[in-house]
Amino acid sequence: MAPQAAEAKRWYERKWFVTAAIIVLVLVLKSLFELTPWGQYLEDRAYELLLARFVAEGTKDSPGVLIVDIALIKPLPWERNGVKGKPATPRQPIQDLIEVLSDPTLATHPKAIGVDIDFSPENGELIHPDDVKFFEWCSNRMKDTKVPIVLGVKRTALRPEEWLFDPKYHRLAGYIGVRTSDRWHDHWSDRATYWIWAGNGDPMRSMSAALAGLPLNQLMMESKRWMTQPTSIIDFAPLHRIQEDDIVHVDYTPPRAITVDSTPPNSTGINKVEFRAQIRDRISKRIVLIGDAPEEACDSERDPDCFTVTGVSGSIRGVFLHGCAAIAIAGNKKINQLTLLGRLAIDSVLAVFVIVAVNVSIWLRRFFRLPVGRFEEIWKDFIFTVFTLAVVLIAAVWWTSRGKLLWTDFIIVCFVLFLQFIIDGVMQVYRTRRSGAKAD
Repeated sequence: MAPQAAEAKRWYERKWFVTAAIIVLVLVLKSLFELTPWGQYLEDRAYELLLARFVAEGTKDSPGVLIVDIALIKPLPWERNGVKGKPATPRQPIQDLIEVLSDPTLATHPKAIGVDIDFSPENGELIHPDDVKFFEWCSNRMKDTKVPIVLGVKRTALRPEEWLFDPKYHRLAGYIGVRTSDRWHDHWSDRATYWIWAGNGDPMRSMSAALAGLPLNQLMMESKRWMTQPTSIIDFAPLHRIQEDDIVHVDYTPPRAITVDSTPPNSTGINKVEFRAQIRDRISKRIVLIGDAPEEACDSERDPDCFTVTGVSGSIRGVFLHGCAAIAIAGNKKINQLTLLGRLAIDSVLAVFVIVAVNVSIWLRRFFRLPVGRFEEIWKDFIFTVFTLAVVLIAAVWWTSRGKLLWTDFIIVCFVLFLQFIIDGVMQVYRTRRSGAKAD
């Protein structure tokens, strides 16, 4: 009997142990690598590929977006009844713009109107003395015209009792922040936020989802799946067109003076006739977003209303981010991402698949009666590895494309299989040489 056949393999030389050790090692290294800048970079690049794949499909039913630029309406300090306040955007000019946009006498009307300003209180106090009156007007205007109006909330997003100062105005609220995570290091600004949980468990729709007209109960039902949860890739394809063509710059002249303990003058600085002419033929079935959209570039490091997103060079204003997100959500450009339980389940399935694949390779070796350590065995292992890699890649690409699943862990499976082939080949050569040395 040949020496290599007579000698039993040690436990650490058995293929199942090597495979299990590789799986555990790779999963641990993967988890650690994802926390590094290099892991973030590779994750973003993989995400860009999926982004291009899914967004390229297009959606004909997506509504258009019109941006109303209020960069000239600067925050102003105010004083009312002896109380002084920090600079805040005047409410009356915003109300005038909404009034014109939702005018029932216009031949056409927008799909929805959003205001990309944080109206939430600060330290329990209104950010502007006219807020309650403005909120009440918006609520009544929405009832009368049937045009949805969404007001931005960010500061108190996690404290629903302070969203818009009074619970009766909650239906006007829309979250204007972006979804962030320690893992993604604030890189989720390129994924549309559907809704968020407040501190007491109350949900609030995002500005984009509210403008797209998605009911909150529908969004919450979709998120209760244990395996996957829906998210929406923001389609930035219309970004350039929106920035160049689908924008109206509002001409605004601040009132000359606001005296102490007096009401503002009648002139709000908005020429309603001029603005009406600007938007008359441009709002039909469109989402209208009111917000700052100056022509100069913004810096996401210093401006909280500026965001850096994957796949877009430079930073973009929040009003453009929310507009593109609303287009994606309204057009149902939805993808699925694995939940924590889903990720654990898939990783377990993949681990079992790798072990099964390795055992199949052992069975094939015995079926062909290949001697240990010979070139024929290594060649058959190579063919089997290539075949398995092809099957994994084809199945993974088909599954992610058909299910629109944001998932790249199948790359780990391919890596494990390839690494298994390399290590197994090295060990076979080592065992052959050791057996040959003992025979001598």
